[in-house]
Amino acid sequence: MLGLKRAPGRDASLPRSDRLRSLFFLETGSGWRVPELDGLRAIAALMVLFGHSYKYSDRPSIPIVTPLLQSGGRGGVLLFFALSGFLLYLPWVRGEEEGTGPPSLRTYALRRCLRIMPAYYVCVVALFLIRRIQRGFWSDPVDLGLHLVFLPLFGHAFLSVFWTLQVEEFFYWSLPGLHRLFRRGRERAGLAITAVVTLGYGLLVVAFANDPRWQGVLLLETPFFLVAFGLGMTSAVWWVRRRSSPDAWKLVLGGAVGYLVLAQISSYAVDHHASNVTEIWLRLAFAPFASMIVLGVARGGLRQLAVLPLRIVGAISYSLYLWHEFLIRSVSLPGGRAPGLLTRLVLDGAMATAVAMASFLVVERPFLLLRPRLRPRREPTGQGPVTHSAVPEPPPSPVVGGALDDVPEVSPSV
Repeated sequence: MLGLKRAPGRDASLPRSDRLRSLFFLETGSGWRVPELDGLRAIAALMVLFGHSYKYSDRPSIPIVTPLLQSGGRGGVLLFFALSGFLLYLPWVRGEEEGTGPPSLRTYALRRCLRIMPAYYVCVVALFLIRRIQRGFWSDPVDLGLHLVFLPLFGHAFLSVFWTLQVEEFFYWSLPGLHRLFRRGRERAGLAITAVVTLGYGLLVVAFANDPRWQGVLLLETPFFLVAFGLGMTSAVWWVRRRSSPDAWKLVLGGAVGYLVLAQISSYAVDHHASNVTEIWLRLAFAPFASMIVLGVARGGLRQLAVLPLRIVGAISYSLYLWHEFLIRSVSLPGGRAPGLLTRLVLDGAMATAVAMASFLVVERPFLLLRPRLRPRREPTGQGPVTHSAVPEPPPSPVVGGALDDVPEVSPSV
């Protein structure tokens, strides 16, 4: 009834590397691929993973390194937000560039649901059952219901990382409306509006929410991080206008230096017991540096990110994001001792990658294979000239290629 149809399966006659690509890299919403962004997704996921690993290790104090690990989760999450804005907005940008109009809302909604909900719901239900086994009694079903509608912070969240899914989910549904602000060369005005919304919302929360806990909850919502997504959307528009640049590495370097400096400031604030609200504002400050890195990488500023192993980690990064915190919290050495940092990083990385790989292949991929037939039929609308300056997906197979619009939207994402 919905027009769902499974995509073609893998061809056993393909070379091994091509079979791996067909297994992990599926069709994108825009039809454009930037393989380096898969690798960047992996970096974002590993930043979050290692940040939580440090939290549950013996926490050694290592100059420069410790602040980077402490801020890894914050920086990784804002990198995910910038990637979401960039990649999810590309179908709209392509529609304007080629004069074909935006994708249909029905198609967009179906693609988002098939991308996000299956793996997330499996994780939520599994955690609900695990908590029953561990505690001997059922969690409040209201908490389960809040998780199922992507509002975990308004109850007792099963995992702390779920707040980002709440933010991402409501960005997805606001994206078609945001397009009206950013379309037809108005991206600077659109970005300014998202910045005003973020600032105004943040000030209202601080002014009228007297309870510090509720201040923290309300600031971890989509309106407060809207400018982070707006920066990603603006980067998508600028990338379409100029897809490569010999100076792209300068954007990557500038974003990385900004992140390094902000990580030291953020770590200092945490060590000196800054309030939760101050920490959240500092988290938002990573947004411009994250968008610089995304645009620089997309323009070819760090082509080393396109190596296949890193891209595979990027492909499974959504499941990696969903499961890593539970796995990290569940592992301890005999006697309850916290593992050393290096042991913790290696153990957590290997364990989370194995579980994420299984989750991707068993849960995510079957639903992702339904999505290629959901893409809108692109017909010229007469709104502008049709151009062919972009690099389309390789024609032989819709399931062979590189980067994606499937951000984890994680995430958690993403």
